[in-house]
Amino acid sequence: RLWGGAGGGSHSRLLPPRGAHTARSTPVSPTTQQRDNRQTRSATASPEAEARAVGRQAALTLRARTSLYEAALASDEFQGHPDALLPLPSARIRQMGVHVSEAWARCAAAKLDLESECVRIANDEVPPGAYTANSHSELLKLPSDERCRLLASFNSNSTITSLELSHTGIDVPAARVLASLLSGRNTALTALNIERNHISSEGIVLLSLMLAKNSTLRVLKLAYQQVTISSAAELQIAEQLERNTTLLKLTIDLRQVRARELCDKWLMRNAALRRQQLKATVKADVDRAAVEAPGAGVAEVGGGTEGEDGGSGPPACAVGNWAPANAGRTAVS
Repeated sequence: RLWGGAGGGSHSRLLPPRGAHTARSTPVSPTTQQRDNRQTRSATASPEAEARAVGRQAALTLRARTSLYEAALASDEFQGHPDALLPLPSARIRQMGVHVSEAWARCAAAKLDLESECVRIANDEVPPGAYTANSHSELLKLPSDERCRLLASFNSNSTITSLELSHTGIDVPAARVLASLLSGRNTALTALNIERNHISSEGIVLLSLMLAKNSTLRVLKLAYQQVTISSAAELQIAEQLERNTTLLKLTIDLRQVRARELCDKWLMRNAALRRQQLKATVKADVDRAAVEAPGAGVAEVGGGTEGEDGGSGPPACAVGNWAPANAGRTAVS
């Protein structure tokens, strides 16, 4: 409010509102005020302070609920009807015990018996298709030589087509075993995922030499290794990929621009070759069907059968979009 002077003159002064009072009796310098503000902000935004606040709140909530529970147990209503109010703590403990037992049963089921597993893999007794062991804790704890024994058992397997071994402790000796079996007897594997492992430049070179001999692998995933790959190993895998005409997807961390360009070039070439093979296969099937059933009309790949009125009917055989134009590009992070 603006109040006039005692003499009624023009002099006036700004008075604080009624009941207001200042926090400090002495003037506060800007430096002191800024320091106080910083301390207040740091105390408010500190993770330790937030954790202490959350802990205090949780303790208060637990104490309040415990008091309510004890009061309910001591009430006359509970004494007259003990089953109608609240479940006893022992029931909750038994329920949690069941969950813990189920968790232990799942852990026991995930245990790996190395000898029996090697026999099952070598004798084609495992389910066909994909063998998935990504982030398997038992494989991570195996010594390197025992892990190599398990991988070597795939050499005589003919039913597993996809091997998922991401984050399973694969190192250079294990990469040597995989390169050997993919260069030799195993012709069933079409996809191999060994990302997030410990394969160094030596292991990458071994796998790149395997690409020049393998003709069945379609997908190879090598990205996110825990060790750095040398520039020579990057160029090695890019050059060896030129001698492979079946690989369609390769994931690997390449720093060199030249290596990335070469990998993209050869993977795009392989995708084009694969499309040509599919079209040729479909064309041969259509021609064979036309020979076996004479008079059924001439079928053209991607076209239609010509009707009696000269119009075009629906396509006799259509080649699906097996892969986009940029299929097989290298995933470079």
